[in-house]
Amino acid sequence: MYPASPPGGVELADLVRRRVAELDDPAALVVPAPKGGWARRSNYGRNLWDPACEFVGWPRNPDGNGWAWTFHSLRHVFATWALGQTDVRIEDVSRLMGHSSIRVTQEIYVHVCEDVFDRFFDATATR
Repeated sequence: MYPASPPGGVELADLVRRRVAELDDPAALVVPAPKGGWARRSNYGRNLWDPACEFVGWPRNPDGNGWAWTFHSLRHVFATWALGQTDVRIEDVSRLMGHSSIRVTQEIYVHVCEDVFDRFFDATATR
């Protein structure tokens, strides 16, 4: 699961579709390690994440070390976007995120704003 158009305007969905079309084996890895097989976690940043961040022009941390957005940030982008869609259920987002329950998803992503009563009144007053 990934956002189709992440920050930087790269059409990630198109790139993934193009890569999948290149594969001869449907079970092949879309993003293998440089020598084939699974990428090791220790090399992921250097071989894949850093070049991708450079390519899309993501900002670096103020101290110049690392990126302002992490791979984990993309999870939050996805979850926040998905929960804002009217036809996506929180139960589905919770499962896609791998949370143990919808309560975990609610505690992380669903926040009650100070204007909750005003918004509720406005939404129901005309009915």
